[in-house]
Amino acid sequence: MKMNSNWLFRGVLLALMTLLALPIAAQDDMGGMGGVVREGNWGGDPNTFNGTLSNDSVSALVINRQDIDFIAIDPETETPAPGGRRGMAASWEYDETGTVLTIHLRDDIFWSDGTPITSADYVYSTDSIRSGDTPSTRASMFLESGGSIQTIEAPDDKTLVITLGVDSDEDGVLEPNCAALISDVVQGFTGIIPAHAWQEAIGEDFALMADHEYNQAPPVSAGPFMFSEFRPGEQVTMVANQSFSDALMGYVNPSAWVLQTVADHDTEVDRFLAGDFAIVSPPQARNQELRDNPDLQIFETTATGVTMLMFNLADPTNPQNGLDEDGNHIDQGFHPLFGDLRVRQAIAMATDKDAIIEGVLQGEGLAAHANTFPRSWAYPPDLEGYPYDPDGALALLNEAGWADADGDGILEATADNEFVPAEENDGDYEFRFRLATNAGNPAREQIGQITVDQLGEIGIIVEFEAIDFGTLVGEIVGQEFDAIIVGAGNGLEPDGSLNAWYGPGADVVGSGLNAVSFYTPRFDELLTAGRTVEGCDQAARAEIYSEAYEILAHDLPWLTYYNAVVVWAANPNVEGWDPFAFNARWNMDAWNIITAES
Repeated sequence: MKMNSNWLFRGVLLALMTLLALPIAAQDDMGGMGGVVREGNWGGDPNTFNGTLSNDSVSALVINRQDIDFIAIDPETETPAPGGRRGMAASWEYDETGTVLTIHLRDDIFWSDGTPITSADYVYSTDSIRSGDTPSTRASMFLESGGSIQTIEAPDDKTLVITLGVDSDEDGVLEPNCAALISDVVQGFTGIIPAHAWQEAIGEDFALMADHEYNQAPPVSAGPFMFSEFRPGEQVTMVANQSFSDALMGYVNPSAWVLQTVADHDTEVDRFLAGDFAIVSPPQARNQELRDNPDLQIFETTATGVTMLMFNLADPTNPQNGLDEDGNHIDQGFHPLFGDLRVRQAIAMATDKDAIIEGVLQGEGLAAHANTFPRSWAYPPDLEGYPYDPDGALALLNEAGWADADGDGILEATADNEFVPAEENDGDYEFRFRLATNAGNPAREQIGQITVDQLGEIGIIVEFEAIDFGTLVGEIVGQEFDAIIVGAGNGLEPDGSLNAWYGPGADVVGSGLNAVSFYTPRFDELLTAGRTVEGCDQAARAEIYSEAYEILAHDLPWLTYYNAVVVWAANPNVEGWDPFAFNARWNMDAWNIITAES
């Protein structure tokens, strides 16, 4: 069942109204009386507690307990919220050119040591990234690294002026970039760092930041919790920050948040069921087990990421960048199999996505037809993929010049085949290809085996191999592969994933994510149009991206399999849990963990 996302919150609001009638001293005395929130972690130790350096999910989880965001995201609507809770920005506006963004900061937010949070914190954080002297992977938000931000100025403590946009014709004149607010300004880094603390420690010598002790023991925080202890391989402990400006109850109710290391995902679930942890999101194979437990609080949503098969569309013997130095498209040649759209369509028709979802996820997924997710504001409401039709697939392959002429059960290229090189097509050129994925990912390995069986039924030989992840990444960016099964994430801004995975500028041998070398003029026009809508009207942008997703669903640079169903569960002793798909922990500062002693 899906949890009603309002009933618990109404209880929190009622409690808040009651507390507002109490003297301030009484409210302060009640802070930290809500018990310890414990969670399990099977993803390894956090690499850093520094939001400018974070690049792993465990670090982000910890940093999100201790810090606030630059611009708040409403957890229910998943859109930027001026003056929103846990955000620095009170409001913002663009100038008439659409390229100068002025952001006004809140004056009621403070670090845990009482220091006001100001524009200096944002400037120091971004300067450290832009310097190139730290091991940050977040420089991509700046214009010189492919992002949108050109300059950042702070005319006073509560104002920031950011010049940003896109120079599509490389004439030095910026054009509006509607995607920049989310892609670069909001998601540029995980958390703001305290300028006053870091300046005292290292000044402006950002090269000293990489190995500084503050990365493992931050001195001050802005969020509901602040650092207490980190025992590598065991746990992270954070205690309530009663200076947290946006506490729902006027104070942080839990006394602490503890992230304990466990051996694996199943162990985390087992310990949750034993009562050790407050919440958990299990592997799909255990979703139903938790649903069937009448004592648990359950919330369901759909993952934003997709699992998919990448088709190499270009000549794998001659990998090339997508664009030349002048920005003109370079002819990529054709993959002898997947360069033909009919072949990709036939493989989609021979793939039973429902069987994959059932076999791999025990039914815990939704068939995906493009690289997006159903609750996105840009999701096309009528998006459809190719139907499962093996007979139709075989007919399409015959039309494309593939037939089993010798009756051995394997398709061979016929004289009508326009994509297999003539010198190789001697009638014995079999339809076989290598399919790879990363070893150690059971879901993707299962999909690979299912693909061997399903395509084998129509005469296609799939040579499946699970290899080391680092080796796989090298094969992807090297662009010499046939097909690869991977997963792709999606953020709140559709432009980010569309450009990163399908834009011609991302077709860079050795580094770009558009390793399949997908290119169509209309799709590229849509990418530009989506970034430059006058006034950045979301409805107008949604129409543009809907067409882009329709092109992807038709042209199949990827065969997308599914968005997995995600289940969150809370133990019955967790009061005040009110999850949203975007953030299951957004109101943790108001949780109450009931214990036997309570």
